[in-house]
Amino acid sequence: MARLTVTARLAALVALVALVQVSLVAPLRIFGVAPDVVLLVAVAAGVAAGPERGAISGFVVGIAYDLFLQTPLGLTALVCALASYGTGLFQLPLVSHPRSWQAGCVVVASGLGVLGFLVIGVVLGQDELLGVPVLRVATVVALVNGVLALPAVRLLSWVWAPLAPPQRVVL
Repeated sequence: MARLTVTARLAALVALVALVQVSLVAPLRIFGVAPDVVLLVAVAAGVAAGPERGAISGFVVGIAYDLFLQTPLGLTALVCALASYGTGLFQLPLVSHPRSWQAGCVVVASGLGVLGFLVIGVVLGQDELLGVPVLRVATVVALVNGVLALPAVRLLSWVWAPLAPPQRVVL
């Protein structure tokens, strides 16, 4: 029952995020750059649920968004899965740190995710990505995702909560 609940929550979130990115966020421009809530959800999943569950979330939300893009199918899914897995691995030892560390992890992972998208895209033959102002895109995406980091982490914690291990009370 818990797996079904998580699956339903994740499916609803993925559908909502893909549609919001395509219809509302992509037309927005901050210094000529569109924010990336798909990458935000992916890295927030790594922070909230750990590397394996984060990678699952990142892949699923990435593949949903890939359906709307002209880049190779799976490029966004690959980048989001790698970014969320890496964020989850990095976040594991920092669990006891303040929430500002979570936001910091989302900022760094978002910037690296943009760089990863560009590098992997160019390797896959997407030469039009060579003309992208990398530092500006990475900075805008990282800062916007940093502002939205804590609500996103809380949302992804809720999505994966039914599968969380029970809390042990230490007296």
